[in-house]
Amino acid sequence: MNPQESKDPDVRALDALEDLRLFVHLCWQGLGYAKVATEVMEVLKEARERRAARGPGSVEIPEEERRHAARLEEFAKVQLPAGFPYLYSLASIRVWAILESFAADMVLFAIHQYPDVRSLPALRTLSGPLVEFTEASETEQAEIILQLLLTSVSARLRKGVGRFEAVFNNIGMGGPVADPVRKALLELSEVRNVLIHRDGRADRQFVQACPWFGAVAGEPIRLTWPKFDRYVMASHWYLIEISRRQVEKYPALAPEGTATPARHRKTQMVLEERLNRPVTDEASPDE
Repeated sequence: MNPQESKDPDVRALDALEDLRLFVHLCWQGLGYAKVATEVMEVLKEARERRAARGPGSVEIPEEERRHAARLEEFAKVQLPAGFPYLYSLASIRVWAILESFAADMVLFAIHQYPDVRSLPALRTLSGPLVEFTEASETEQAEIILQLLLTSVSARLRKGVGRFEAVFNNIGMGGPVADPVRKALLELSEVRNVLIHRDGRADRQFVQACPWFGAVAGEPIRLTWPKFDRYVMASHWYLIEISRRQVEKYPALAPEGTATPARHRKTQMVLEERLNRPVTDEASPDE
């Protein structure tokens, strides 16, 4: 079994967010190299010549490598002053994907681990392919139940964190979401839709849903480190919140070593305080 698969859904999701942060830092370092790619190429050429004990000009750099280095520099010179929006667009899509996967995994986990969940009214009234369900394995049955539940509550039509809460409410794990978290996750979900379906250009729906973003319909949206950082913080808060609800509702089944609700809340308060700060733009993850 993959070590990741043996972890609880909240642990997997938190690990995924941390991996994404590391990836972003790595990309920033790479962009710093790309800014001086042709200069680095010449330095490496001189080093190879010294190692070979030959004079200047004895090592040739293929023309294709020179052109590639020039393209790297051109891309970096556009991205760096703008705050690397290309990276944060891709990374923001990944954050939302982590949340979607986490929410689905938590529902499946609840159906598997908590027998009472299947007897809840919202699940008992679901209708679907009976023969397919009876012939399915327990894992496949849980997947079928999840898909039917998503359809019954119109989860995919809801905005922001509402699409997850619509499902959690029906398995006894719903609850309040702090305003700054709800706002950040609404923005993240709308940003994700614009990036995937509108090629990154704001439409009227985005402008109306997130007026604080300052986007103009028809113009590209620009994502930078502070915005991405808020999306990660809000997602972290929400992952902790669902874990806290799980522990409170099913304490006997909580994994050994799980943080107490009080510890969860302390971490959430720190994240809320950071999310309430004004957004300051134009910073890199190293600043």
